[in-house]
Amino acid sequence: MTAQGTKDLAKARSQLTFDPTSLTAALYPATGRTRAQTDHLVSIVSKEAIFNKDDRRYMNRVELLQRAYAMQLRLTQLCKQHGWDYETLLGAMGLLDDHVPFGLHYTAFVPVVKSQGSDEQIAQWLPRCMNLEVVGCYAQTELGHGSNVQGLETRAKYDHATKTFALSSPSLTATKWWIGGLGTMANHTVLQAQLFMNNKNLGPHLFIVPVRDLKTHEPLPGITVGDIGPKHYGGFAMVDNGFLRFSGDVRIPASNMLSRYAQIDAAGHYRPAGHAKIGYGSMVALRAGMPFVLGTELAKGVTIAIRYTTVRRQFAPAAPIVTDKLEDGVAPPKPAPMIERQVIEYGSVRERLVPLLAKSYVYILTGHGVGKMYKEMLAKLVAPPHDASRLAEVHLVTSGLKAALSWSVVQGLEEARKSMGGHGFSSYAGIGERFAKEVPGQTYEGDNYVLVQQTARGLLKCVAQVAKGQGNQLDPSTQFMQEALMNLQQRSTGKWDWTDRTALRRVLDLRCAALAANLAKKLQQGEDFAVLNLECARLTMAFADCYCAATALQTISTLPDASVRARLEGLVEIFMLEQLKASAGDLAEFDITTGGADLRALRQHAQVTMQKLTVDGGLIGLTDAFGFTDWELNSVLGRADGNVYESLWKHVNERNPVNQHRVVPGWKEHIRPLRDVHAGQVKALLYSILHLDTPRPLPFSSYTMVFSRIGQAVILSTTMFCLGCLLMNWTVDHKTLWESGPTPAAFDAAEHHYRSLYQVPHVVKHTLHTIIGVGILAHVVKMHKGNQSNTLFDGGSLVLTMIAVMLYVSNLVKGIEALALQAYEDLTREDSIRVIAASNVILGLVLFGVLVLQIGQGYAEQVAEREQLEFEKETNSAKKTE
Repeated sequence: MTAQGTKDLAKARSQLTFDPTSLTAALYPATGRTRAQTDHLVSIVSKEAIFNKDDRRYMNRVELLQRAYAMQLRLTQLCKQHGWDYETLLGAMGLLDDHVPFGLHYTAFVPVVKSQGSDEQIAQWLPRCMNLEVVGCYAQTELGHGSNVQGLETRAKYDHATKTFALSSPSLTATKWWIGGLGTMANHTVLQAQLFMNNKNLGPHLFIVPVRDLKTHEPLPGITVGDIGPKHYGGFAMVDNGFLRFSGDVRIPASNMLSRYAQIDAAGHYRPAGHAKIGYGSMVALRAGMPFVLGTELAKGVTIAIRYTTVRRQFAPAAPIVTDKLEDGVAPPKPAPMIERQVIEYGSVRERLVPLLAKSYVYILTGHGVGKMYKEMLAKLVAPPHDASRLAEVHLVTSGLKAALSWSVVQGLEEARKSMGGHGFSSYAGIGERFAKEVPGQTYEGDNYVLVQQTARGLLKCVAQVAKGQGNQLDPSTQFMQEALMNLQQRSTGKWDWTDRTALRRVLDLRCAALAANLAKKLQQGEDFAVLNLECARLTMAFADCYCAATALQTISTLPDASVRARLEGLVEIFMLEQLKASAGDLAEFDITTGGADLRALRQHAQVTMQKLTVDGGLIGLTDAFGFTDWELNSVLGRADGNVYESLWKHVNERNPVNQHRVVPGWKEHIRPLRDVHAGQVKALLYSILHLDTPRPLPFSSYTMVFSRIGQAVILSTTMFCLGCLLMNWTVDHKTLWESGPTPAAFDAAEHHYRSLYQVPHVVKHTLHTIIGVGILAHVVKMHKGNQSNTLFDGGSLVLTMIAVMLYVSNLVKGIEALALQAYEDLTREDSIRVIAASNVILGLVLFGVLVLQIGQGYAEQVAEREQLEFEKETNSAKKTE
């Protein structure tokens, strides 16, 4: 039987009015790696057991690191086997869904050597890097400094005599920290350190530094290196982010300073780079690639969420009420069973996921544009005469996009997860691991709140240039600012036509210009730039919206298929509408819109546009266009065939190691004893009454403990026996002593009862007296062998026992004998019977006092034992501390 989810996805695909693969070509242009090439890589990698993504869900970090080592080894073998080039290897690494220790060797160490090293250095190092004799990383961040590169503390002091650099970590905070690949893997690093020559700090420079022996992998002398530990959300678990400290005399040759731009010649003279920021060109490489990567990760999360919410059904749609009453003798037809509504049809779900889908497309298309711009800039920068004219623009754009898009994607992945309901929290959903992987992107490669300041500074320069009438000199990515700043002063008061995409771009541009002008005004009024960080963030996000919309539309305009262009432009329109909706406060604050009616019209048009996109299975078609395979998504709930519940059941029962045992390991050791905890409380209560032997150590000798507890058991037993004997007399005593106006029959019954006791065989009397004597003997033994601190209890108990004996002999024995022999002397028969009854009551109270003292002694001993144990524990802890 075909699952309902499978039917739902099949139906959505059958209703498509477009071919998803026609959009796929636009997302993977021929200038990069096409989807067909990616599918070919997937077909190779996915067959390897070592790359099974599901296994990782059940591994701890040590196991994951071991898995990562095996994965990168197999990748290297496959690279050689299939003749992959550098870009193809990077593509295969990107399919793994997690970074591996030697990832930054290829994405940071090698690119820096190629772009910052001289021709001689490249010839020396690059072959060794590519054959993995040298495995490197990039060490910039320190324990005390991250985004503030100028504040780095690690030093490289040039020694003219030996032509070497002496490396040092002058403080704890100078320790290199968070360095990917350094913890266990890398044997070299590109080190960012302050260059000192002739006691003068020449600023941060790059040095190739060996950190581990190439034969033994042991850290080299003077170098302390290791792993910094697990990360938040369990992210980057397969990456050995490490630390690095220099102590003693750690030296590297002068030739290890990367010297394509800044150099130290043979005579020891320093020659700075021609451009102060020229060294940053290769450092923005990772940022330049982030828009495409972030867009792709968001696309995967949205694909999973849209597929699952299409399969998931909750609550039946409203239907007419059908009764079972007969009308005109005809029974009404029974209603057909109603199928529940697909979750994607609910506005609260659709209006969260559709904007995220549009963002995914826009960010991917923007990534192509940014990548192209970066490559063009780097080519000019590396080749003589080292043209750095576009460096500032690339820095502004990549800094702003890195901040804005990483914020947006992390938030979007979490929203996609929540749209899936409770099942979205399961690791099997496949979104949580992507979220954990992208969260650190908000702080690595520059903290976002630092980067937005750099983007804001660049936009403030644009404001100043336009004010000076130099708007025509703006870079291509900020050229819109000239017209927007002018329109900001001359804008009309009419309502916007939200159906006009050109108008949407104009409003986005006006918002960015207004925020830039407002920030410039605040600075002119004397406000401190450092406290305007949130204003910089608002401006950067506005700029990112403008740039992404413009770049995506520019990329789309080059596509040959008009139908593809139209559909992609529709997605960009949704993106612009949603970003304007989110910035309604800015639009109102700067009077860009005319008021509430204008904003309501914006929201209504956005809603209508989104609804059009969902008709005829459009959402499924747009997610299919990404071309992701089930292996890539690694999501039980985002399966392409919609068979989610059966697959989830199978994974939980067959793959989950917890369910591989009929009885979970640890049941006997930790779960079964839980019930004994409460049973132990009952036993403890009995111990406190009977004071039986327990495993707890006592604060006195075991010899004393034996006598104390045996004696106490004997005293309690004899006393309770005597109380039982007295209780037999209660049947006659209460009628003669406690009832008002006792009858002669009551006294006759009492006389008969006590005469019977007087006439019992002598063996019974001797037995009773023996038991009383044993109780007294137990008191004496406890007083002699017991704990001195409990003398009060045992002494008081003995006194009460002797009082009880005297009462027994003087009042009971003699009184019963006089009653039996009718020798009343000065008393009447009735008075003698009352004296016996009253003596029974007094004797019972005295014996009850003995019980109270003995039980109180047991409680006191327990308190003393606990205090002794606590004292010993504190004493032992103090000794360990010493």
